[in-house]
Amino acid sequence: MTGLAAYVFLSLTAHVLGPTKYASISVLWSVVFVVGPGVFLPLQQILTHEFAYRRAKKLGARPVAYRATLIAGFLVLFLLICIWTTTPELKKYLFSGSTELVIGFALALIGYSMLYLVFGILTGSGRFGYFAIGQSLDGLLRVLICIILAIVGIKSAGPYGIVFGVVPAIVAIVIFVPNLHLLKAGPPVDSRAMSTSLTWLIIGSVGSQLLVNGSVISFKILSTHIDQAQVGSFIAGVVIARIPLFLFGAIQSTLLPQLSTHSHAGEYRRLNRSIILTSVLVAIIGVLCTLGIFMIGPWALKIVFGHRFVLGRATMSILAGTISIYMLAMVAAQGLIALGKAAYSAIGWIIGSLVFLGLLFNSCSLLTRIELAYLSATIASFIAE
Repeated sequence: MTGLAAYVFLSLTAHVLGPTKYASISVLWSVVFVVGPGVFLPLQQILTHEFAYRRAKKLGARPVAYRATLIAGFLVLFLLICIWTTTPELKKYLFSGSTELVIGFALALIGYSMLYLVFGILTGSGRFGYFAIGQSLDGLLRVLICIILAIVGIKSAGPYGIVFGVVPAIVAIVIFVPNLHLLKAGPPVDSRAMSTSLTWLIIGSVGSQLLVNGSVISFKILSTHIDQAQVGSFIAGVVIARIPLFLFGAIQSTLLPQLSTHSHAGEYRRLNRSIILTSVLVAIIGVLCTLGIFMIGPWALKIVFGHRFVLGRATMSILAGTISIYMLAMVAAQGLIALGKAAYSAIGWIIGSLVFLGLLFNSCSLLTRIELAYLSATIASFIAE
């Protein structure tokens, strides 16, 4: 449901705005999912890990939630200051001069800080039903509001960016209020150990999100004004190529809690078996989706986003294959995190990011550079993980 809602939102905005204006709203999407999950998903992982552990030991986890919320507050404040001080640059290089998209960016970071905290509490407490409701609402509510904007004739990117930003906070409040009873008093948290683990998780998370979204952001920054339609088509192609990644989201949401449970219980054979089975499943999904995109990708691009969006079959196949390798790297990273080796996972994503930056600047065309950098960097991270 989450993946489908994301496609509807992006498809709707593409049809309403066209390739040039769509480039800005899709870059907002990419930047938010570099910084948002990059910074706040580790807090969800920490909360999932600690709540699951304390639930198994019949201990309350309110101190963990309090500490994570405090850290999230400081991170949000820091990010908002960064956005405020770099607003002119963000408007110039990413958001085509739109102040509304900068505001949407700031609102989205606040909202996703809240949502990932709630998700961590819910998954760590075994409340996967509410977690699924939250994921679905995050997509469906955004689509519903955007349909209303389209019906009333809004054809500028700014309002859609604002909608994108406000929805996560609303969803976080809706799904958290019925679960306040999960915050039970318990023993204090080891702040030093939590901070060390969180630091490595954030480094790894930002690295992984930068890797998967770096092609979109770099294309937008390095392109000229006359290339904006091509940027919009490329980003739309990336969205089509990410079909397996949206499917992987359903697997990933339960993978870390499962692996963490095996790790805490010392059941390393079961942990290894889970990683192998998940990797096989992910590989099958990746191969099938890549073949499907090779056969019908360009046609699907025009159907989903409109006839003005054009991208070659080879480019779309490379993007889909790269996403498949990225998913396998993510499975390996979840295993390392479950084993308490977040630092090793972070180093793998750092290596990939460095490879991406190193290959981005050469004498080839911009599209070829990004394809080469994206594929090579993902392979490097997969090997390192």
